Amino acid sequence: MTEDDNKAVVRRGVQIFNTRDWAQFEHIIAVDCLFHGFLSGLPSGPAGARELAARVGSAWPDDQWTIEELLAEGDRVMVRITSRATHLGRWLGLPPTGKRIEHQAILLFRIRDERIAEAWWFADDFTRLKQLGAHAILEDAPDHPSR
Repeated sequence: MTEDDNKAVVRRGVQIFNTRDWAQFEHIIAVDCLFHGFLSGLPSGPAGARELAARVGSAWPDDQWTIEELLAEGDRVMVRITSRATHLGRWLGLPPTGKRIEHQAILLFRIRDERIAEAWWFADDFTRLKQLGAHAILEDAPDHPSR
């Protein structure tokens, strides 16, 4: 596969996420795909991708990703996305706020045989927490650096 082919797999994954057509994960996620840096305890393969989507979707049901950058080298593809979503479900212990937020994330994928074989997630969760108002909770913590 070429690097352009690998990038096309990742573009398809973003499209699946944005359209919520979870059944399509069967076509781009390897049976033994491993997820790193995501929610803990995910099974491997398409089942893990579907569970991740369901868990994220319960907190951010309208989450939409915009690809800002897409780079490939060999079997690795890196995508920087902007996520825009409304907080309508419990996330990281925070009850729903109804707030609309925007944050950045970087995902790194290893592609094998036209499928995602491994995925890493690096998100700007501090910006998300701040937009949800959680920074006030954090700033009131006795061990906050400002104290």
